[in-house]
Amino acid sequence: MSKKRVIVAGEIFSSNLGDYAIFDSLSSILISKDIEVIPLDISFRKEFIPKNNVENSEVSLNKGSWKNLLPKKIKHTQFIQYFITRLMWYLSIKPRSHQYWEELIISSDGVIIGGGQLITDNNSFFSQKIYQIVKLAQKHDKPFTILGCGVGENIGIQAKKTYKKIFNKAVYISLRDIESANKVRSFVDKEISINVNPDLAFALNIEKTKEKLCTKKIICGFNIMPLSFFKSFDASLKDMDEAKYLGFWKKLAEGAINAGMQVVIMTNGNLQDYQQAKVVYQMLRENGIEATLFDRAQRPSTLYEQIRKVDCLVAMRMHSGIIAKAFGKQVAVLVWDQKIPDVWNVFGSQEIISDSSIFKNDQAWLEIEKKFHASRNLSKCDSEVKIKVIESVDQCLKYMI
Repeated sequence: MSKKRVIVAGEIFSSNLGDYAIFDSLSSILISKDIEVIPLDISFRKEFIPKNNVENSEVSLNKGSWKNLLPKKIKHTQFIQYFITRLMWYLSIKPRSHQYWEELIISSDGVIIGGGQLITDNNSFFSQKIYQIVKLAQKHDKPFTILGCGVGENIGIQAKKTYKKIFNKAVYISLRDIESANKVRSFVDKEISINVNPDLAFALNIEKTKEKLCTKKIICGFNIMPLSFFKSFDASLKDMDEAKYLGFWKKLAEGAINAGMQVVIMTNGNLQDYQQAKVVYQMLRENGIEATLFDRAQRPSTLYEQIRKVDCLVAMRMHSGIIAKAFGKQVAVLVWDQKIPDVWNVFGSQEIISDSSIFKNDQAWLEIEKKFHASRNLSKCDSEVKIKVIESVDQCLKYMI
């Protein structure tokens, strides 16, 4: 009997390397079951883009894009945004993807839409992309499942109609949190069965660290995101400026050092995150606070190795915290989107997460220490969560192969 081949579709080769951890965890489970895994990045990447190419693409998008020829007031209107994205989809993205995706699907035994917040409504065309994959799978009689996905807020009427068609045709559905399941149940047929299981990345394989930092101190990592991104999701931070934001990290660094720790600044690989991390690092150095800035990770293996080097992590990017938890680290999770407590609820999220009020808390470090302590106490749940992830994959495969 020939080996089964399964496509895993998702945001696989994103510069936010936390996305790859989802694929990595799922593919490792599938490979352990003697199943060949075929990655399908729904944003048309086939590998990780070198640093210079990423930077150049960011520049072209921000400075050289044809959209910047439009007057600002017009460019940012809802109608123009919708028109531009639909035009790009039909004239460029859809034709480019069709042949390549069809070739992959023909060569497979089935498709898993595998993890991440893919059920959403934004300019990334996720609903259209996934629906195109589904139609190709059906054309060639390949079963498809939805596994470990999250559901975003404010999904429009048209996107809901598309997702309803997708969910109606799936042979198995498992979402990563209860709130995601509730959102989907509001617009799909009542007879559709929706399961809930932990985020796939919680089952990421653990490997020993190859290299240690030259220190006997406990290493505390600060996983950094830009304030502007945080504020775009959390209206309560509208009055926070860059100086206050940097002051928050200064307080945390001082608290960590006073607790006998060594501070490390790091990111998930996103370029804007790394630029912010450099600003935080420079501010700490200017204030005489010793810290280490990890290089921007461009490959998942680098991100994993950096997280393995720390003993505890203050996590802003959700999957940095999940990876750290999978690796047995103590974590304190900062919330900028409701999806974060929803996903972490599998561990009793209230014990390890902090909402945006922590930025204005003069005793922020004490709160972080409490989260670290709670995270350590919750370590007994790690194996149970991983078992649930593996069981969800097993259940998914029953309907596919």
